[in-house]
Amino acid sequence: MNEMIEWVAQAMCSNLAILADWDELSDEGKGLVCKAAKAAIEAMREPTLGMEVAAADKMMTWRTTWFGFPVKRIRFAWRAMIDAALEGKP
Repeated sequence: MNEMIEWVAQAMCSNLAILADWDELSDEGKGLVCKAAKAAIEAMREPTLGMEVAAADKMMTWRTTWFGFPVKRIRFAWRAMIDAALEGKP
């Protein structure tokens, strides 16, 4: 199973009262929640303008080029994009 899909599925379980705790779900139940989690991740594949702006703002503070970008910086940009999405920025 994909690690990110499982993380999202577990988060869904912990935030939806109608679902059992992740560890209490059957394999079939976990599969269904993972299917929904994958759909949620796929829905976020294309960034919104707000997400792109958040990432660009974060990258501008680094004063560097894309060449040799450390993975950590890309993670910060991705997190900024996800935060912008969660805040409802268009």
